[in-house]
Amino acid sequence: MGPGHLLSDQDLHKALEFALAIAQAGQRLRPPLPVPAALRPLLKFQKVSAPALAVVRRTLDDDDEFRQRVASVATEELVDAIGLAWLARAAGWQDQVAELLEQQRPVDDDERERPQLLRRLQAAEAGLARSRAELAGVLEEHRKERARRDAAVHTERRALARGDELEATLARRDGEIAALRDQLEAAQRTAARERLRAEQGEQRLVALGARGEELTRQVESLLAQRQQVDGVGAPERADPALAEALGSLRQAAGALSALAGALERSAEALGTGMARPVQVAARSNRARRTRQPQPIPGGLYGDDVEVVRYLSRVANMVLVVDGYNVAKSAWPSLSLAEQRRCLLDALEEMVRRVLVRVQVVFDGAEVVGAHGSRQLVHVRFSPAGVLADDVIRDTVAGLADDVPVTVVSSDAALVASVRAMGANTLTTPQFVAALGR
Repeated sequence: MGPGHLLSDQDLHKALEFALAIAQAGQRLRPPLPVPAALRPLLKFQKVSAPALAVVRRTLDDDDEFRQRVASVATEELVDAIGLAWLARAAGWQDQVAELLEQQRPVDDDERERPQLLRRLQAAEAGLARSRAELAGVLEEHRKERARRDAAVHTERRALARGDELEATLARRDGEIAALRDQLEAAQRTAARERLRAEQGEQRLVALGARGEELTRQVESLLAQRQQVDGVGAPERADPALAEALGSLRQAAGALSALAGALERSAEALGTGMARPVQVAARSNRARRTRQPQPIPGGLYGDDVEVVRYLSRVANMVLVVDGYNVAKSAWPSLSLAEQRRCLLDALEEMVRRVLVRVQVVFDGAEVVGAHGSRQLVHVRFSPAGVLADDVIRDTVAGLADDVPVTVVSSDAALVASVRAMGANTLTTPQFVAALGR
């Protein structure tokens, strides 16, 4: 057997006690160092008995990892040379131990060496205490460093997760901004196309208006010539050809008015600032002069039927009829469609007898069948949400102040407002009587 087996537990007493002390110190650390299971029952003992030393020795022989841990902090002052060699077990350690045993045996028997051994023991115990303290400090610093590293890793992971979340949010916002930009560009292109259409329509309206004014001047000239031929007052029956030409002109004027309204609504929707031709002209005319109602000759009363005949023969007179107000009074038992047809037939017959310009206004452009045209009468229907009374007021306001106008209605509010604009008025019963209905 080698020198290791010749060593007694007493020869290794210091090394075995040191190993047990290292195990006890490791258990007090947080977190504690692992301890071989066989040593755990011995950790609470302050003094180590012979049987306990044998347990420690067997553990060191069986557990190389624990033995090397003890050897890494052992010094010759703490465990003596034999114990240090036995723990470290470097190459040739058996020969070293045998030599140390040969040198130590006489000394162990010499009483004169005991004080020196006692001093060495005390120094070893002091060194062991220092080693324990240093080991505890190193282990505590290691624990704190590991805690700091774990906290840093956790913070980095949170930062990375937050960065990914912000990146996803930015990508989503970029997509939303791109979609809104596309919608804005599409809306701008649509607005540009509509603005171009409105400008082209305005130019067309100007051209049509100029043509309408020319036709109006021609017809007015024909009317003046006819009156000069027939003398004061128009004949009971006009020339059918002339009446038909006048009806065509009025039909064209109605189309121009409808086109102007459509262009006006388009311009207002697009914000192009197109002026309302009729209303602007009316305001401009009123700023220069004021319309005056046509005087009624002496001997005629306001509700006399002859007043209707007189006003219808006034040169350039425009007769504006409140459609349903007259039709419902004259044909109360008929449907609305039949009432409109009867009124328009009677008005066309009147135009053939007396050369007078007639405009009739009905409520409700959305009424089924409300867009039929007449050759001699200008027929208008109020837009959705607009009363015929308002259309009649706009019609009167849109005529030049030197054009005479007569409104037929029994609506008190309408009559009062158009009289304030200088228009003559006829009551519905008075007008119906003149129609012979």
